[in-house]
Amino acid sequence: MSDSDDDPRLRIPEKVKRSRNEGSVKFSHKKQKFRNEWIQKNEFKNWLIPVQNDNYKGKCKLCNTEMTAELTVIKKHMTSKKHQLIIRSTEKCEKPLPCYFNDNSKKKLIEDTKKAEILLSGFISEHNLSFNIMDHLTALCKEIFVDSKIASNLSMGRTKTAAIVKNVIGKCHHEELTEKLKTYKFSVIIDESTDIGTIKSLCICVKYFDSNLNKLETKFWKLIQLFKDSDSANIGATAETIFNELTASFVVDNVPLENITGFAADGCSSMMGQWNSVSSRFKELYPGIFIQKCICHSLHLCASSACKALPRQCEDLCRDIYNYFKSSCKRVSQFREFQEFCEFEPHKILKPSQTRWLSLAMVVNRILEQWQALKLFFTSHWLNDRLKAAEHIYKALHDPSMLIYYTFLNYFLPKFTILNKIFQSDKPVLDTLHGRISDLYKELLYSYYRQVLDPFDVDPNNTSFFKPLQDIYLGAGVYILLQKPEISTNNDMVLDTLNRCRSFIITACVEIKKRYNFNDIILKSLPQISPKNILGNVHENSLLPFITLFPRIVNETNQIQLIDDEWRKLISYTFESNILDIIKTKDVDNFWIYLKSHEQLFTNLSEFILTILSLPQSNCACERLFSKVNLIKKKLRNKLMTDTLNGIINSSECIKPYSCYKFKPSKEMLNSMTSNMYDFINNTIDDDDITFETE
Repeated sequence: MSDSDDDPRLRIPEKVKRSRNEGSVKFSHKKQKFRNEWIQKNEFKNWLIPVQNDNYKGKCKLCNTEMTAELTVIKKHMTSKKHQLIIRSTEKCEKPLPCYFNDNSKKKLIEDTKKAEILLSGFISEHNLSFNIMDHLTALCKEIFVDSKIASNLSMGRTKTAAIVKNVIGKCHHEELTEKLKTYKFSVIIDESTDIGTIKSLCICVKYFDSNLNKLETKFWKLIQLFKDSDSANIGATAETIFNELTASFVVDNVPLENITGFAADGCSSMMGQWNSVSSRFKELYPGIFIQKCICHSLHLCASSACKALPRQCEDLCRDIYNYFKSSCKRVSQFREFQEFCEFEPHKILKPSQTRWLSLAMVVNRILEQWQALKLFFTSHWLNDRLKAAEHIYKALHDPSMLIYYTFLNYFLPKFTILNKIFQSDKPVLDTLHGRISDLYKELLYSYYRQVLDPFDVDPNNTSFFKPLQDIYLGAGVYILLQKPEISTNNDMVLDTLNRCRSFIITACVEIKKRYNFNDIILKSLPQISPKNILGNVHENSLLPFITLFPRIVNETNQIQLIDDEWRKLISYTFESNILDIIKTKDVDNFWIYLKSHEQLFTNLSEFILTILSLPQSNCACERLFSKVNLIKKKLRNKLMTDTLNGIINSSECIKPYSCYKFKPSKEMLNSMTSNMYDFINNTIDDDDITFETE
């Protein structure tokens, strides 16, 4: 061994020696502690903070991101795209204003700029526009309105716009509604659906009487994502999950659950089942609550079940005709020639929808309207082109039984459609529900059934009460068709057609009776509060039996007595002749609102009845909200998260009564225009929320 090998100064350190088997060993890296002097630097002081309990890390309080306490790492984060985006968005809000305090013109400019930013954000939410528009719209306003100080002072991008929509306009509107629900009795309306982003949401709406506005209101409350993680997805959208989410949405805002007086949803088992459902939990925990299965869903299901009694070819013909025209401009243009020849309106053939309530009625009406033109068109196409699709339609259109079925449907389906439209309204029609359903049922029953004392107590399938097949009533159109020689001579076809039409009506009666309780004591009692019955002296002398049906609205003996005393005064009260003519023409809600406002003798009674009128008859409000969600969350906006959707809906609901250009921001909204309106400041947003839309 040489001398150089013994000299420790010339030895290679162990950590840099190369090993034949392991390769080179990396240099060890000494960890750097966080230095407090970094916080004093201008480039770091507004966002860099130390991490508690870890001296070797720093944190960006804007991005909510931790990083190694090294200067190169900190500077690299400072230049990141996300950090720069947040800095640009917040620097305007966080700019110190001490120099403006004594300058009224500067203060007014700041105030006007805030209003302008709120109005622009409201415009975006009301018209379902992309937040990305604001990246160019702000710059465009500055270019167009070069002489405007407000336009030049605007500083808005998609992130700031989303923050204003969610946490300024939307949040203030939701807080205002929350304060009302803490005071008023209200009903809850719910439904669930899956949007284009495959997110299953629970929609909650509320219905109440606003004493300040003297108006019945149906308002959006909240959209809740049901499956937030794999555990909730494995459990599923059970009745327990839905009920817990529903009640928690009110508890978190300190709205007392004792104020809930009614509940409405569709008729699925998880919502309306007898034992383990949302409604059964409401009945158990809140006795006396009014439960209403959506009457619109029920009518749709009754008509759909009845249609199954008819031949499948009836529905197939609707779909085949629509499909034959839907993708061919040439065929549509050719068909227009036949419409002109027959002197028909050039209407398009409609599409039968599986989800749209009773769309078949409109489709049937349109095909009957164009029947002769369709016959001529498909006769020509089948003879010339010999297409299989045209052949099937040609044969169906030349089948006399098919014309009878369509004429029959055109008479009976509108009976369901008209009722459905009435109960889809936000106007209170609960007092007419029992009478309208009863009239429909009796009309259907007596078209094939002999007269009986109590039509609601008989079995619609009891053949001993059936009229002869030739005597059943199917409408004037069918009667006229059956008189034609080419149809009346075909006896077998006529008997089979009549038998199937009778089966349709029987099925409809059975389904109505199954889905609607004709002995419901509340619905049977509601007609007595209508102005028609009160002014026509069709009423009870005391309202006590009726009042006790609603223990969640009023349960104090003194209050019950006051209401009943006012009722007894009302039924013997003499209105002035000129006022009587006015109130006779009013709807049930307007009648009671008029009494509350103009007749001080009936204040307690009016408020009690108006609270009853806030009980729901359907869950159409939620259906409309889901339609709105589908307009907001489209293919190009499929990454919108549920919190953002809540903000957009609340914002548009807030602006809707005024329109975006007449809307006046409240003081609360202007005061909310601070850096705290950004979700990433409050640590309640993840990275995906910043990219609101896919490109």
